[in-house]
Amino acid sequence: IKNFKLENPDVKNVLKALKNINEEKLNLLDIENTFEIEIDEKIFYVILDTEDGNYIVTDKKGTIYRLIHDHKEVVKKIAENPAKFFKIYNGQKSEIEKIMNT
Repeated sequence: IKNFKLENPDVKNVLKALKNINEEKLNLLDIENTFEIEIDEKIFYVILDTEDGNYIVTDKKGTIYRLIHDHKEVVKKIAENPAKFFKIYNGQKSEIEKIMNT
């Protein structure tokens, strides 16, 4: 029996997109559980799971969006870059609802 190291390949993409964010802020996100979502031929990576089927995501450029599955505007940009996102999110999951409704 050989042990295999399982790595999520999408984590590398997220870390590249969030390259200028310090480790303390990265720890406020769900990066290890990220996965790719494709909508209208655009690729997004989950950085926060709201646990109700909706997500906060990033694209490869680091733009931050909210995804709401049952909304007329499924994808909506909420921050131009990670630094601006962390001005509205300080790690409290209770804040996500406000962000999702912007």
